[in-house]
This record gives sequence, structure tokens and C-alpha cells, in this order.
Amino acid sequence: MQLATLPVLLVLVFWGGPVTTAWGAVWFAAKVLLVVVLFVLIKNTNPRVRIDQALRFFWGPATAAALVALVLAQFGW
Repeated sequence: MQLATLPVLLVLVFWGGPVTTAWGAVWFAAKVLLVVVLFVLIKNTNPRVRIDQALRFFWGPATAAALVALVLAQFGW
């Protein structure tokens, strides 16, 4: 259901929606197909991560990057 409804919703909201001409319907279907392909590629190329790997990442480099971003935002950079 997610691969059927979410791409249509995203195209309707963010890419202008369908047009009433025949080429508009083809263009709408092409945009929906592109979004579906992107979803499938992202889902299938990202590896599964165990809980300990995710925690190690988020407490390590991600937290350090967030702290650097906070310091830079505080100084207006």
C-alpha cells in the first residue's frame, strides 16, 4: 500500500499534480514511477543495521557533528 499511495500523494502535493490532457496523464505516471523507483532503490541499497551499530554511530560521529553544528549556529556561521 505504501508503494501505491505515498508516491501519488507526493507527486500530487509537491510536483504539481495531474494535468487533464493525455500527455499530462503520461507525465504524471512517469513522475509517480520515478518516485517509486527512488523509494525502492533507497530501501534496497541501505543495509540493515543492528541496534548496537546504530547506537555506536549516533553517540559517536553524529553527536559530534550535531555539537559542531550547534556551536557554528551559535556564532552565526
